[in-house]
Amino acid sequence: MDLKQQVLLRMQIARLDFVYKMTRLLGALVLGAVLFVLGAIIVLFLSYMAMLALTPHVGSATAACGVIALGYILIGWIIYAFRQRLIMTPLANFLGGLFLNDETENNTGYDEENVHA
Repeated sequence: MDLKQQVLLRMQIARLDFVYKMTRLLGALVLGAVLFVLGAIIVLFLSYMAMLALTPHVGSATAACGVIALGYILIGWIIYAFRQRLIMTPLANFLGGLFLNDETENNTGYDEENVHA
C-alpha cells in the first residue's frame, strides 16, 4: 500500500470518527433538551398539586404559591452553590472522554489492523 492510500484511509477514519463523536454529542443534547422539557412540565404539575395541598394549611392559594416559590429559590441556590460538582465536572468528563480519547474506538465498523492489510 502506498503512502497516498495510507493518508487517504487515515483521513477517512478521522472523518468517520468525527461524525460518530458529533452524533453522540448532538444525541446527548437532544436527549437533554427533551428531558428538560418533560421535567419542566412535570414540575409545573407537581407545583400546582402542592399548591392545592398547601392552600388549606397556609390560608390562601397566594401564600401556598409563595411557599412553593421559596422552595424553588432554595433549590436553585443549592444547585448554584454546587454547580461545579453537579454540572461542570460531569460535562467536562463527558466532553473530555468524547473528544480527547486517544484510543480509536471501533464503533465505526472499521478495524485499523484490517485497513492496513
